[in-house]
Amino acid sequence: MKWPFGRKKQPPEKSSEVPAAVQLDNPYRPIFGSVRSFEELARANAEGRNCSMEQNDRTVIAFSPTGSTAQVAHAIEKGMDGTAFYNMTVEGQPLRFLPGQLMVAAVPVFGGRVPSAALERIKKLRGNGAAAAAVVVYGNRAYEDALLELGTALTEAGFVVTAGAAFVARHSIIPAIASGRPNREDLDAAREFGRSLAEKLDLTGPVPVYLPGNTPYRRYNGMAAKPQVGSGCRGCGLCADNCPTGAISKNDPTVTDPDKCITCMRCVHLCPSGARSLAPEVEDAMAAKLARVCEKPQKPEIYL
Repeated sequence: MKWPFGRKKQPPEKSSEVPAAVQLDNPYRPIFGSVRSFEELARANAEGRNCSMEQNDRTVIAFSPTGSTAQVAHAIEKGMDGTAFYNMTVEGQPLRFLPGQLMVAAVPVFGGRVPSAALERIKKLRGNGAAAAAVVVYGNRAYEDALLELGTALTEAGFVVTAGAAFVARHSIIPAIASGRPNREDLDAAREFGRSLAEKLDLTGPVPVYLPGNTPYRRYNGMAAKPQVGSGCRGCGLCADNCPTGAISKNDPTVTDPDKCITCMRCVHLCPSGARSLAPEVEDAMAAKLARVCEKPQKPEIYL
């Protein structure tokens, strides 16, 4: 899959006086080291270590509860030279970007929308005219208004949204749907998207792009069903430490706040003893409902 934009131009010389990316209101200075994820930054702060995020002119940020979105994001990263990768699944940071930089935001799709927790992270970013690409990853049903919603959120954060893409991954709740996705073809397309995106910006600069979707956005109030805890729970706390919304009690991991839980399935994915799951009747009902609409394999969609 190719999206040629001609020969790549040499980037202009950068001034060493201005950092490639700076953090806004960052309490973790002075700089005595660098980390590559928001989780590492929070852990370093808790341990009393002074660290900063790695900085780069090209940045990929992913919200990926079960890891599939991160797979696509890493493939895009490989297609772009000199890229920093940040994982914003557990918590976000108010990163500030500068004109001339590029940021790719990759999020999963929940009910045709961007997860509320991911939107909270996006709102903390400061674009300041930097270019951005919106990437959504969905479970082979439909991404509906998610790409437009993500692009709009990035625009409101001060970015110029110059590209968008939608990729398919294994369904987070019903793994039998889109099993094996993203596959090699998906990841090849993601790498080519990253390469073509960087090349386009070198040639044309940040030109706004059309992204599909409708307003008002599709109504989605989350799932009523939440993961349950079985007798196999050992109380290790891994789920609580890694819950994107802090819905699981760190004092008692068997307790989940249903108002905070977004049914992202991260706790189910991470539980070492397999003690967390949705009720079987809920999974069976969802599988039956989605079987027909998810039957046809969808392909990546690129907007450049």
